[in-house]
Amino acid sequence: MNHLMNWFFLLVVLVGCASSRTAIPQPEKTPGISPGMMEILRAEDTRNPHALLQMAASLNFDRPDLAQRLAIASGRVPCFQTWQLLAAQFGKYENVARALAIAARFPETKFPAEDLLRGLLELTPSEEVVETLMYLDLDQAFQAAVSMKPFQRTLAANLWRQKSRVDRAMLNACLERYPEESVVSIARLGINGLINAKQLERLPWPLRQQGCPVCSDPDHFLSDPAWQVRVSALRKARSVDVVRPLLQDQSALVRLEALRAMLRLDPQWQPQDIESLHPWEAEALAAAPRTPGETVKRLFSRGKAYAEVTAPHMPAEARTAILAAGVSDRAIIRFLENRFGEVAAIAEAAQKFRDTDSAYALEYLLSRKQGVDQKAVAEEAAGRGKFTSVLADFGFPPPEPIPTGPDHYATAINLLSKYHRFLIHTSKGTLEGRFFTGQAPLTCASFMQLALNGFFDGLTIHRVVPGFVTQDGDPSGSGSGGPGYTLRCEYNELTYDRAGRVGMALAGKDTGGSQYFITHAPAPHLNHRYTVFAQVEKGLDLLSDLCQYDRIEKIELR
Repeated sequence: MNHLMNWFFLLVVLVGCASSRTAIPQPEKTPGISPGMMEILRAEDTRNPHALLQMAASLNFDRPDLAQRLAIASGRVPCFQTWQLLAAQFGKYENVARALAIAARFPETKFPAEDLLRGLLELTPSEEVVETLMYLDLDQAFQAAVSMKPFQRTLAANLWRQKSRVDRAMLNACLERYPEESVVSIARLGINGLINAKQLERLPWPLRQQGCPVCSDPDHFLSDPAWQVRVSALRKARSVDVVRPLLQDQSALVRLEALRAMLRLDPQWQPQDIESLHPWEAEALAAAPRTPGETVKRLFSRGKAYAEVTAPHMPAEARTAILAAGVSDRAIIRFLENRFGEVAAIAEAAQKFRDTDSAYALEYLLSRKQGVDQKAVAEEAAGRGKFTSVLADFGFPPPEPIPTGPDHYATAINLLSKYHRFLIHTSKGTLEGRFFTGQAPLTCASFMQLALNGFFDGLTIHRVVPGFVTQDGDPSGSGSGGPGYTLRCEYNELTYDRAGRVGMALAGKDTGGSQYFITHAPAPHLNHRYTVFAQVEKGLDLLSDLCQYDRIEKIELR
């Protein structure tokens, strides 16, 4: 009876959709994309659930390819009615079932959990279905995943998603049977003492990287051949004697992490040759609580990038020198906050925002918990029409969405048919890779257009987390800058299962723009939460040397 009622409800909805004033975009013939796929692309880009539902209802059973694409769209928009209809009609097709399971994990879908559970259990079982069951905070979902015996490895790798239902005994049992998959869950849960270092060293390097911080002897991995593993081990190092040799490591990111470890383990320690430090290392040294003021002044006196990164940590009496040094608004505001308090920093930020349209000043004002009328500031910023990315980062709707007229799609299709690869030329070498135009067409097209416009040329790499990501694409250098528009998220079936994945940085759904990141290692916690749109295939070793404050010289398309 419930099944019949659900179908009756869907029929009522479909009748309502058919009479809706919302028109379905008419497909047009374009190179490289079929009319059906173009129709889906437009519907999801305009976040039109009615159009998706109508397409699903009229889909022939001999088009599982379109059903698979619609399944992904049902999670992007989102539209649970479309998801249910596709599950009922195409859920026995393996590829469609997998796409439906993946789409159910996309952020902000808000699919009703119990209805989703029933739908998942009707799909052809797969690793993707088990993983999605582990996303659900339901006892029944967890038990269903446990009961799917052919997919116990997937279960072991996702136990961390069910923290309240997992205990040490279960993890230990999984570790004995499925050591590789279990390491992921144990590391994500931060449980010490279960993983033996000698056993861990026999596993692939991504698992060594994840497992060494919680294993029996993290120091054992300080000499690991993979730089990502050495970085991870340094964060748990327990003695300056084992850390000191890594100050001369061939990887710049390992050297930086070693410097941080030395400062953590011995607050009185200072490097012998501060003149050879990279600006990022100089910043870490200047920020250390026990670093002498004279050392900070020496670093600041080197000017340019060194003045920029050390200015926030200069002594209070250096205020005149800092204002005369030509450092950024970010450096000045942080200096005032560190030495004169938040009130002084807010006053400076308000003036900078008012007089110079400073993006960082706006970011600082919007991040304050008190002392700022955030709504009034955001309204003023929206009125100026220059701060789309900053406003999106703080949850304020952007004043101008990206245009989605016929010219927009025609331009995108033209770019997608012309370019397939890219080269990122940096101050330290070149990264080369390919676009995933089929999985994230509009994200790829936007990136291509920005590259052709020279948007990325000369930008500073504003964020690097050693062993995790390198991030670029912010002309303000603050982390909240962008191109002046926001993109629809194109969550897809690809995962962050390897180094070199290129994803769109976000501050929430549909807030992407120009900032992208490149992974240093597998990052399963990012899966289906950030659009994957490319893969670096050549030059991956360069990631071990690219530091924050290095430069992107140019991005070339091929």
